[in-house]
Amino acid sequence: MSATRSIETTVTTPGLQTLNGDVSINSASDLEEFRELGGTAFKLFGSLTIRNTELTDLTALSGLEEIEGGNLRIQGNSSLVSLQGLEKVRQVNELQIISNNALQSLEGLTGLRQVTFDTQITGNRTMQSLRGLDSLQRSGRLVISSNAELADLQGLERLRIVGGWPSYAYEDLIIRHNASLRDLRGLESLTHVDGILQISSNATLENLAGLEQLEYVQLTLQIEKNPELTNLDGLANLRQFPGQATLGYDRGSLIIAENPSLTSVRGLAGLNDINTTLTIQDNGALESLEGLGGITVASLTVSGNDTLTSLFGLGLSWMGPSLISNNASLETLIGLDSVDTARELTIERNPVLTSLVGLGQLQEVRQNLTIRENEALLNLDSLTSRTEAGGSLLIRDNEALDEVSIEHLLLQIGRATPPTDNDSTDDSDSSATGGDTSTLPTRTQLLPAFPNPSNSSMSVAYDLAEGSEGRLQLYSVSGQLVRNLVSSEQPAGYHVVTWDGRSDDGVPAAAGVYLIRFRAEQTLQTGKLMLLR
Repeated sequence: MSATRSIETTVTTPGLQTLNGDVSINSASDLEEFRELGGTAFKLFGSLTIRNTELTDLTALSGLEEIEGGNLRIQGNSSLVSLQGLEKVRQVNELQIISNNALQSLEGLTGLRQVTFDTQITGNRTMQSLRGLDSLQRSGRLVISSNAELADLQGLERLRIVGGWPSYAYEDLIIRHNASLRDLRGLESLTHVDGILQISSNATLENLAGLEQLEYVQLTLQIEKNPELTNLDGLANLRQFPGQATLGYDRGSLIIAENPSLTSVRGLAGLNDINTTLTIQDNGALESLEGLGGITVASLTVSGNDTLTSLFGLGLSWMGPSLISNNASLETLIGLDSVDTARELTIERNPVLTSLVGLGQLQEVRQNLTIRENEALLNLDSLTSRTEAGGSLLIRDNEALDEVSIEHLLLQIGRATPPTDNDSTDDSDSSATGGDTSTLPTRTQLLPAFPNPSNSSMSVAYDLAEGSEGRLQLYSVSGQLVRNLVSSEQPAGYHVVTWDGRSDDGVPAAAGVYLIRFRAEQTLQTGKLMLLR
């Protein structure tokens, strides 16, 4: 580095000198030119990077008053115990504090009020406090990750908004892999997150205390893999959860997954008249869905919740593509009583489900209706003559279900071909699909993927009005082909294909936005998928 050769006296601010261009400090000797300034105030036009040094503090930079149009990166400094020397810096484009394994707090950043784009506090093994960020009021994106000794978020008490910059695509608050984090105290002033709020893989997180003032999440609320989390009570003030169209989504997503100690979602009771994609998955202790009554329209996934006995608490009136599966104690579908329309519905592998009570108001399944491998299901009585299935009807491998009940359903809804292979004594063919061509789609089109966003796999659906060669390909935003999902002659009808989150080579795809391109007949459409990790 040759800092002094770039220093010149500014005309507009007497006594304040300027340093033009990016500065990298990689050793103690790189600071000598700053020490020679003797504390003289200076301004940096560019970015400051301090990386892989044996420095213990940054007092040689005490004259730094501004970083104009650049970033502050402090990474891999194994002996750094203090950020003192940076107290006068008020604003940066990006702040990165990464893998500084002796750093216990952020004291020294007390003047920082705004990070325009990205704040990352990641992989600092001994960091115990975020004290030092006490003046920070806004950050475009905030990631707090893999800080093994961080017990709370105190130091962020003035942070009000994550996001708020129209030109910035990523406006997320991500809190993950902090092994000692017990609650979210420190976020008491936070009211808005303009992108994704992800709280995941925090091994000792017991509650969400600290989020009591949060009113608004713009895109996705993702709470997963927190083994000690018992409730969501800290979200009681959350009211608005609208999703957004900027990245191509019709609605936001609510994902509550793999929280084995979670018994209640009542903390979400403040939500009202919400349209979203709702995933409740692999929460082994969850006893009830009470608290979700404000979600009225959703693509619904309820899967792998071992102690859930019903769906009571839901307030849905319309469902998108929906899956109810692998719930070991689910006895009834009570909770879906207000649903009159579903785009697609699959009910499978719920071993103690005895009836479809709860679906009595269901009048239309616009595409496929699948009921399979529910070994205790006795009858289909809740589906009546008002229930229409616009696509295929599959009733299969429900061992206790007798053929009379199935035939009665088929007569009620006007299907001619009875499905079999439900009663365990019958070994004949097991599926039934509507053969009436009036149920075929009238137009060729790409349909919304579900769930979208997703942290694992997602299904991409499309309609073909006529048989033709169909192509469905997945690209990165840079235009690189990631996965060729479909490339073959396809019959007319509704089709769905699952993307498992991997490339054609079987490599897990990175988190981010992907483009899905659909081509058939004269139709060419592009949609967007978001993969979360």
